[in-house]
Amino acid sequence: MIAPEYVAEFSKRIGRDAASVRVADRALADAGLRNKAIGKRLPDIQLTEGVLLLLALMSGQPKSRAAESALELSEFKVQDGENLASLAALLGVKKSELVQISLLDAIRRICACLPPKRDKNKTQVVEIEVEEGGFATVRIETETHDGKIMFSGRGSRANSPVFREIRIVSDQVLRWIGQNAKGDS
Repeated sequence: MIAPEYVAEFSKRIGRDAASVRVADRALADAGLRNKAIGKRLPDIQLTEGVLLLLALMSGQPKSRAAESALELSEFKVQDGENLASLAALLGVKKSELVQISLLDAIRRICACLPPKRDKNKTQVVEIEVEEGGFATVRIETETHDGKIMFSGRGSRANSPVFREIRIVSDQVLRWIGQNAKGDS
């Protein structure tokens, strides 16, 4: 899906104003984090680009800082977790390798492995939370996998304010990204 179509549909999926999503997308393109058009040829959005746009919007930072915010979040590393062996299997890595995985790579892998349709007969929760203070959590509950991975990045503050904004994205959005962004080449 080409960028203008992707951004328009993505903004509907996450309930955001299309203009603000376009500003974040343009900031990513201007920073070289998304392919720009070559002549009249508009490239399809790649999976990494779709996830970076999601991270930029989840950061809570001004859209003018979208590229910087997305890069900062993308580099978050595993800090802790529950039932990491099950989640490592879901993400296609060994448990010992999980601690080296970045938030960007974890989300890319989740988007790519979610089935096209949600099975209504099975429990399936996949949520990503990003909190002020530099923390992110990936929570997964399926028939075969259950657990959560906590990520943190440079400048994470353990004593962040009591009232903090938490931004959450669900498996429906992640599934849509996986279906509509092309696999990275």
